[in-house]
Amino acid sequence: KIVKEDYNAIADTYAKCYSEIDYCKTYIDEFIANLSGKKVLDIGCGAGQITDYLTQKGFEVIGLDFSHKLLKIAKRNFPNSRFILADICEYEHNEQVDGIITKDVLFHLSNENLVSVLQKFRRMIKPNGNLCIIMDMPKEAGEQIFVEELDEKYQIYYNYLTPEKLRDLLEKTGFNIENMQLVKDNDNASSYA
Repeated sequence: KIVKEDYNAIADTYAKCYSEIDYCKTYIDEFIANLSGKKVLDIGCGAGQITDYLTQKGFEVIGLDFSHKLLKIAKRNFPNSRFILADICEYEHNEQVDGIITKDVLFHLSNENLVSVLQKFRRMIKPNGNLCIIMDMPKEAGEQIFVEELDEKYQIYYNYLTPEKLRDLLEKTGFNIENMQLVKDNDNASSYA
């Protein structure tokens, strides 16, 4: 609830500040190069940049997010892409997809929800399909509530994972890890794909 309220409150600022995906296009391109089909879910699509990028590449993409305000921005900016308002903790997709991509989402889930969402991802992806996770991992792991850096009137929940913890969770939920790469690094956190 706190995460949804935060993203709805900061949607306009967030869309402006985090609209750049150039730093992770290499990993997105690697993900799509290894897909056996064209059906993709972009979980936590935010303002829709990755959904649109994949749509332009010819994929059948559904961008999914639980922030109605971010989806309003996505639909306005990318009218040729498809978006659905839904919370991944509750969402069920009836047809298996070739791949799921998710950027900066999993660290907003509690440990219990992380396991159930990864199990859900496993069910949603076709055999030999791919999952691409791009997210920041701080130097210290754990659950915390922070003051929102984009608007100090709001708070945001993070459950930061180390690369080792993410690897363990993925393996326990039936994924084979082909590659885990450092995308960028700074003093407080690193981004991995």
